Amino acid sequence: MPAYKDKNTGKWYVSFYYEDWDGQTQKKFKRGFETKKEALDYEKNFSVKMEGSLNMVFEDFYELYKDNFNNLTINFRVINKIIIKTIENILVVCANLKMVH
Repeated sequence: MPAYKDKNTGKWYVSFYYEDWDGQTQKKFKRGFETKKEALDYEKNFSVKMEGSLNMVFEDFYELYKDNFNNLTINFRVINKIIIKTIENILVVCANLKMVH
């Protein structure tokens, strides 16, 4: 997909559709990139994360989990706040470890 340049700010952004874990089509919009390459890299990395493969570093896995946090119900949110805090502590040591060898 292409990246676009904002005429007002001069920064780059991407806008694309993807299929979430539930099979629903979602639109993703992210802006504020300094270069076109950064914008396209973001889209590529996002697509890899959404494929559901565990062939990623732990930090990327955590970011994917955190991004989906807002889709959870209230009861799960309370529990997940504790999980997120714990994982953030683990990230200090394990951020660059592969999930699968």
